[in-house]
Amino acid sequence: PERIRSSECVKWNIKSFGVAERICNLLNQAMPTLAGHVGSTAIPMCHGSGVVDVAATCDMRRLDTTLETLRRCGFLFQREDYGFVAHSSVIYAGEKSDVRLLLLNEDDSLFNAMQ
Repeated sequence: PERIRSSECVKWNIKSFGVAERICNLLNQAMPTLAGHVGSTAIPMCHGSGVVDVAATCDMRRLDTTLETLRRCGFLFQREDYGFVAHSSVIYAGEKSDVRLLLLNEDDSLFNAMQ
């Protein structure tokens, strides 16, 4: 998938919970991580970009292994100022959903807020 650039505001969709759960389960099976649904799609009835955001912890000492594991799961990566972001698309309940995965260092304050 190409990089997601959506400034469009879309109506909230309950299926985003199922998409996030599927991604979190996939991540937990593929590697040791704490993953959670974040962003506007995690808030019932909140309109937003429609992209399902998931944040996951990453042991930065094993970053190469983590990125390779996630590539095999279908994610494409880009380096951002604040870390690594991955994008993928998922078919859930017959609909395509765009997913954005933010990899967080286990020492990151956002990670600590997720616990």
